[in-house]
Amino acid sequence: SIDLALAIEESGAAALCVHGRTLAQRPKYAEKHGVESLAPDWDAIAEIAKMLKIPVIANGGIESRMDAQRCLSETGCAAVMSAEALLEKPDLFVEGLEEPAIPRMLRLSREFLDLAERHPSPLKYPPTKSHLFKILHRLIGVDQAQARRKAAAGEALTEREKLKLALMCCPVSDFHAIR
Repeated sequence: SIDLALAIEESGAAALCVHGRTLAQRPKYAEKHGVESLAPDWDAIAEIAKMLKIPVIANGGIESRMDAQRCLSETGCAAVMSAEALLEKPDLFVEGLEEPAIPRMLRLSREFLDLAERHPSPLKYPPTKSHLFKILHRLIGVDQAQARRKAAAGEALTEREKLKLALMCCPVSDFHAIR
């Protein structure tokens, strides 16, 4: 709400990131709550941006470079933020990419693994594989739980299901096996 945004600004915040969706509109909750539209409300973000003196960062619905440019234009925000889409497409804001989808996903996956190997996470359960699965999601496109149930029941698995389960079984620190 505008009152909350103003209170945050008055408390000394240097900037404010505003998401244009409610909790019920998040894709993983939308069906449960019977929400039809997952489109973020950029008009609401624009209203907040007009009221504040600090920079406002728009979040929600940024799936491409064009979306980012359109959001900036429509909201008047200082910047945009993307979360899920950037996990899936780390090169989201790169201009002029003509690379086909599958080679692009594989290249980005290898680049990510190179970085993860050079800069190990101090976490007990690093997000390496979960980030890798985000990058490869559209290529693999398999429900992990369903693949596990099929494997446990001795049912035949598709090549994609086999790949998903093989990657799931690799130790997170075994970059050779993951590759």
